[in-house]
Amino acid sequence: MNQDRNVAPEAPYFAVPVRWFRMTLARVAPVDDAALDPAFGPGRSRKIKSWGHDDEGVHWLATRGGTPYHTDPNYSRFTHHLLIRNDGWRIRGFSDERHPVMEPGALYCLDTHSPHEVVRDDRLPWGMRGYKLQVAVDRDEPLTPSEAWALLSPWIGRNPGETSATAQRMAPRFRKDEHAP
Repeated sequence: MNQDRNVAPEAPYFAVPVRWFRMTLARVAPVDDAALDPAFGPGRSRKIKSWGHDDEGVHWLATRGGTPYHTDPNYSRFTHHLLIRNDGWRIRGFSDERHPVMEPGALYCLDTHSPHEVVRDDRLPWGMRGYKLQVAVDRDEPLTPSEAWALLSPWIGRNPGETSATAQRMAPRFRKDEHAP
């Protein structure tokens, strides 16, 4: 892949890698630094971590300090995220088209084979540690928002260090102003 943002990457790709976005009415409990610091270690360097995969492939995914412009061709094409914590980040593709603000409770599908990066979002307050935490599940084909919700919502309220607890599945509820790019 060409890493120059001024040159279009090789096809097939989407200029806007977020395939769909919904803002849910989920009440997401805050996750503090103490729950995430052990996974990342000291410092503020840019890192990405995943852990706690269950039988369906649902897992925690967290970044610290954003990510560079890249593709993930060795992973399933689509990853579905339920945002738990965001210290001021957004996803940008080859096109810099902005989607709604990524606040806790946001549910979205990302095409990982399309070029993307995690960059600062000036619409959000900046968090000291620069974390972005979500619950994720990867698939070769995109799930619908309701299918993704059914897999990801039971993790709401869990501690990122604990993945064995079971939680009741909830029916999907989305804001009336939901956005689908």
